[in-house]
Amino acid sequence: MVYDIRNQTPIGLKGDYHPFARNHFHRIHSRDSINIQKSMQKQSILFVYVNYSSFVKADFEILSSFANVTKYQFKPGKGIFKTGIELLKEFVYLIFNISKFDSVFIWFGDYHSLLPVLFAKIFRKKSFIVIGGYDVSTLSEYGYGSFSHPIRSFFTRNTFKFVNICFPVAEALRQKTPFHQSQSEC
Repeated sequence: MVYDIRNQTPIGLKGDYHPFARNHFHRIHSRDSINIQKSMQKQSILFVYVNYSSFVKADFEILSSFANVTKYQFKPGKGIFKTGIELLKEFVYLIFNISKFDSVFIWFGDYHSLLPVLFAKIFRKKSFIVIGGYDVSTLSEYGYGSFSHPIRSFFTRNTFKFVNICFPVAEALRQKTPFHQSQSEC
């Protein structure tokens, strides 16, 4: 379920949403599904991810069934230098390509998500992010979660601040989203 975070009420999409289900977009009530598919038929989506796992692949295939979807894989390396190089590559890609897309769909909030969300905001395009757990967790004693690391925390916090719509994989994650009281629909 997607929520309007300003008043904590369900919005737009109806029915259960669970990204790990093979056809979660098809769980939307049929009338809404038809309206969404008609409005997105000719849309072009930038699909940003880190690992092309089975659930990421499932979303790519579903979106591809009714929109032109272009994959962009962010490949972070160990250390700030290699991640910085990847951020620079992503920045250059977005400068030359963001105008080709109507919206941006991102799997997980982390280093790779802030630039696409900011570019989408600047160029007045919709941005969507799937929240998985690590991106809203903090277990500092174990070094687990995006908010356990200051730089990651900056990228993730600002991603959630500027994204248009969040898709949590579980209801409990919506409550953990740092900006569930902000203007984005997390």
